[in-house]
Amino acid sequence: MNVFEALRQGNGSINETNVTGFLSYLLDTPSDIRKSFVVLFLESIKGMMEFLEIPSKSHKERVEYFFINYDLNIQPEYRIKIENLDKKQNKTVVPDILIEIRTKNDRVKCYVIVENKIKKESVKENQLVEQYEAFQKIEDYESKAPIFSLLLTINHKSFEKMYKKIIEVNNKSTWMFWTANNDDGEVSIEKIIKEILTLDINMEIHPINDIIKYLLKSFVLFLKTLEDISVSNGERENCNCTDIVEFAEIKILEPHDSEIFNKNIYIKRTKKGSILLCGKDGKTFSTNVRKELRNIIKFKNLDNIEIYDKKGVEKTTRVLGKEIIKELNNVF
Repeated sequence: MNVFEALRQGNGSINETNVTGFLSYLLDTPSDIRKSFVVLFLESIKGMMEFLEIPSKSHKERVEYFFINYDLNIQPEYRIKIENLDKKQNKTVVPDILIEIRTKNDRVKCYVIVENKIKKESVKENQLVEQYEAFQKIEDYESKAPIFSLLLTINHKSFEKMYKKIIEVNNKSTWMFWTANNDDGEVSIEKIIKEILTLDINMEIHPINDIIKYLLKSFVLFLKTLEDISVSNGERENCNCTDIVEFAEIKILEPHDSEIFNKNIYIKRTKKGSILLCGKDGKTFSTNVRKELRNIIKFKNLDNIEIYDKKGVEKTTRVLGKEIIKELNNVF
């Protein structure tokens, strides 16, 4: 069972605040993996390790060096009030996480402002710039300490405009993904967690207890569904893009409550592995992709495809979509 998927069933939901909360937990809660996660997370921020003068040694030595020299202060949902010049109306900006890195003599070395986005419709073009500029005006800001801005999102191009805005005013800015493509060098939370699990297997860190391992693996599997949530809730996209690697055409005649019922649809897989359900007009259907894939398996009697993997974990939309495309092209 995946606890994150279970919490989303029925009337439950997991939103940006919940996901940010788990990230704060990994950064701030004493556990078997906290120190490793902190260092790997900071290493993924452009220019951070050079600024902190962390030596390029083994993971264990980098972790020891960081925690001998620095402390971390994590503040989720850090509220910053902006006073308008006319004093008639004030505005509050709320970065998802404020990280203070302090020296052992309690001097602020630098700040990290983290903004998390798990839905592509939540793009706010100037949000990071507002946070960056507002933070420099607060009373406790130590002006000699640089600010690193971190945009943490699902792997979608719609957030590029946010990153372009912040990099114009703060060159210490990084765009990180929750999940990354299999064949690229992009940094992501998924890759950080997988690296920690690998370090555990190779006995390069203290053994991770089974409960923490379960949470980490469940979280990675959940992260892979974030893009699917966004696609089903977002605007309709153009399916006629050039990065489609395979597709299958199908029509479901059996009546059921769905936008794709009794229509010719195309199931398409992109280079990044995303699964799109498209109409003849070249637009995606605004529907729950994984639910419709289950309907296709049911109504087209694709008995060779299992909903769950060998470990009893429900397959992701990407896995189901790829298997369905292959099966449909073999059968029909």
